[in-house]
Amino acid sequence: MMTRPVVKARALAAAALVLWSAGSLGQNINLPLGDYLGTAQLANEVKKLKAEVGILELSLRDEKKEIERLALELKAEKARSDEDAKSVSRVLEDLNKLFQAQAQQLQQLRADSERRQQELAAQMERSISGIATLVQQRLGQADTRVNKLEGDSAELRSDIKLLQTMVTELQGDRRQRDSDQLKLQAEQKTLQNTVTQLESRKTELDDVRKSLQALQEASKLQLDKALEGMVARMAALESTLADTRKDLVEAKRELNLQVNDARRELSTQVTDTKKEVIEIRRSTAPVSVEIDGRSFEALPADRDSYLAAVARVMNAPKASSPREEYEAARTDLQKFLDSVPNPGFRGSAFYWLGMAQSSAGQCREAQVSFDEMRKLVDTARHPRYPSAMLQRATCQMLLKEPQERINRSVKELMDQFPGTPEAESAKALLPPPRRNR
Repeated sequence: MMTRPVVKARALAAAALVLWSAGSLGQNINLPLGDYLGTAQLANEVKKLKAEVGILELSLRDEKKEIERLALELKAEKARSDEDAKSVSRVLEDLNKLFQAQAQQLQQLRADSERRQQELAAQMERSISGIATLVQQRLGQADTRVNKLEGDSAELRSDIKLLQTMVTELQGDRRQRDSDQLKLQAEQKTLQNTVTQLESRKTELDDVRKSLQALQEASKLQLDKALEGMVARMAALESTLADTRKDLVEAKRELNLQVNDARRELSTQVTDTKKEVIEIRRSTAPVSVEIDGRSFEALPADRDSYLAAVARVMNAPKASSPREEYEAARTDLQKFLDSVPNPGFRGSAFYWLGMAQSSAGQCREAQVSFDEMRKLVDTARHPRYPSAMLQRATCQMLLKEPQERINRSVKELMDQFPGTPEAESAKALLPPPRRNR
């Protein structure tokens, strides 16, 4: 489109051409016009035309200068446009290089993530194998200790039987000594009776006393010696019996002490073993667990691991570095999902994994986790599913997905859970309504 100065210049040039042609024509037809108008009048008209032509020529020169100035401005504008085009081209090239670098970094991150997942899977397999081996070892040690305690108990019972046998033998010896003492007493009585008889018969034997005096004295001497020997033997037996009684009392006391010590030690070992067995059974026995309104059976260790990982996600905003805490919670939940196959945990665990991933800036991974949750739970009844839908729509917005997808996700949330806080919060993700002009 031609500018107004150019149109104006062309119009003035055309008018000048017409006037110049009219002036020339007037000179050529001077006589006919003179005849028609008069010579003086024609000369005046020619002067006027020449004056107007001069004015037009000045105007044309001014317009020409304006045109040249506009041409210079157009050239400068074109130069600036070319420079801008080059700048845009350089920016596009830089953006392309940056995009390629980011693509390479993304590929590297994906490779590192896959390698890390493989390492974590291998480490988890080693941990599970180590835990199983440790449990087997602890069970083996517990069986060994129980067998040892049973062996010690059998040995202790054998020692008690041996001591009982020794006591029985000592009691038999005591009875034998008592019997020997009774025999000695009986012999003493017999000797006393004999002496009494001899004395009673002394009168009868007076006539033979003289003849038998030497023999009687010798017999009496022998009898005294025998009695002294018996008395000494009885004293020795009584001393031996007293010593035996003392030894028996001391042996009984020591035996009672040993038995009491053995009983206390055995009781302590049995109590410790029972505690270990109870603890092992408690840690390996399923208990009732309730997660997000659903009750099921699970191992206590699995329940504790799940609750610890969830608590880490919930407490991450209070940490000094929330992003690092979310990343650590994501790792714990991923390990939990890889190692615990119990279906009761998995739906809620994927929810918390998605929350940790989205909070750590991993929105695409969070969308995958929320999709896994959707496959595993009853979406109409699960109390955390509206929050998962809201967080998934937020991730779509952060990833700058098309507004149609975000609107579809928000509409699905508002239709399924109308009036909920999540549905009200999702309205902020919708674009503002257009105002009528």
